[in-house]
Amino acid sequence: MSNKLIHIVAFDVPYPPNYGGAIDVYYKIKALHECGCKIVLHCFDYGRGKASALEAMCEQVYYYPRQTGLRGLSLNTPYIVNSRKNSLLSQRLAEANAPILFEGVHTLASLPPHLNVPVVLRAHNVEHEYYNELYRNTRHPIAKLFFAIESRLLKRYENNLPPLTAITPLSAADTDYFARLYSDLRCICIPPFHAHNEVIGEASSGNYVLYHGNLSHPENIKSALFILQHIAPHIAYKVYIAGSNPAKAIVDLAKKYHNTTLITNPKAHEMDSLIANAHLHLLPTFQQTGMKLKLLHALYAGRHVIVNPPMLHGTTLHDACTIATDAPAMITAINTLMPQNYTPQHIALRKQLLLPYRNSRNAEALMKILFK
Repeated sequence: MSNKLIHIVAFDVPYPPNYGGAIDVYYKIKALHECGCKIVLHCFDYGRGKASALEAMCEQVYYYPRQTGLRGLSLNTPYIVNSRKNSLLSQRLAEANAPILFEGVHTLASLPPHLNVPVVLRAHNVEHEYYNELYRNTRHPIAKLFFAIESRLLKRYENNLPPLTAITPLSAADTDYFARLYSDLRCICIPPFHAHNEVIGEASSGNYVLYHGNLSHPENIKSALFILQHIAPHIAYKVYIAGSNPAKAIVDLAKKYHNTTLITNPKAHEMDSLIANAHLHLLPTFQQTGMKLKLLHALYAGRHVIVNPPMLHGTTLHDACTIATDAPAMITAINTLMPQNYTPQHIALRKQLLLPYRNSRNAEALMKILFK
């Protein structure tokens, strides 16, 4: 056990852990706490509010307002960065006599100059690539313009980061990118932190196909519509689309087919049940950025998983999934896997392949970087 102190700067209040970034930050805090670390958490609150669950694991939790809307805009700095600039946070970090972990480039605007402690950036994405993909996958003209401008500003920002000790991306591909850009820094891949300590998918069978995610996010909207348009009408099995705040296009299209069911805003226990009882998870993505936590969730808690190649970008999980490159291949894979039981042999292989993604292992790796 350790008594080491860490300051963590989070881009959002990471509770509840109900979307990718919050999941990684929350379960990282939990894993570091279980390793005996003392944590001072600084987070930006723009709607989620204070969280006693965080305060129970941290020595101190500070909440800062984010300058949203026009107040957060800058001609020279990305909105996701400039809107989180805070002088009080900067002052507190300047007085911190402990390593500092910045969660995402979003949080770096408040990094004080000339610190004599380790300063580590957790890169959740190559953000300019992520925003360029949002630009490509969005039709709304104002959103499209914003994503295009933000992508250009982020590329310039990511090429001129403030002084750091190390960068810890969560995918191998992102690690290679930052290692090429910053050859003088340690760039070490640490996979995402997540809700599972062990594989809990049961060796049995279900009777439906599941896609889940935040259904108001452009990336997930595109994936859900792809399934509803190109997969569901061509298979005989039930298809469930589950997630928060579905876009109108998803709501309308889900009504068209007798075998599709849209489950809107399921509670956490309902989503867990959907994931556990699905016979297979169909997880296409058309945005090859970062690492998708829904993939880890399905592999730990579900049965068969079908993905397209972009979903596996930067991972070591190819042998844990069935890979299908397009709609006809996905339909073939569904028709092949649905009659097949999920067996103890599948579980044994999955446990082996998921060893690099254990939270305890990755918390120890992160501590070595922070305290070296």
